[in-house]
Amino acid sequence: MPTAKQRQGPRQDPRERRVHGPDQGASATTTTDSLIASIEDAARKGKLKVKSINDFTSEEVEIEIKCPQGVDAEKLVDALYAFTDCEVTITSRIVVIKENRPVELTVSEVLRENTGQLVRLLKLELELKQRQLRG
Repeated sequence: MPTAKQRQGPRQDPRERRVHGPDQGASATTTTDSLIASIEDAARKGKLKVKSINDFTSEEVEIEIKCPQGVDAEKLVDALYAFTDCEVTITSRIVVIKENRPVELTVSEVLRENTGQLVRLLKLELELKQRQLRG
């Protein structure tokens, strides 16, 4: 699930939170139905306490989760991230051609390579300008 955002609207019961965000993201298989199922599953296992779950999804994802009386909403949000699909880790597989061969790099390695290449090109441009000015 994409990282969920909490919307603070006009004064509302602190036990109510609406979680919303785009209905796509980290995993192509995460849908509002699968997210709600993961919340219900965590509640059945006793990992979190939920009074009710309402799906108001239309163009944007909007899922309302009501806390039972006596449950802290902030602790429920923490439990949602810990025990449900509200947060999914994304691993990137960046494949580039390096020395005529495909190579898998991390984001940091891609940035390092591209920065190094940019610095080399800028030095060449400056050297060319310097020769033109001398010459």
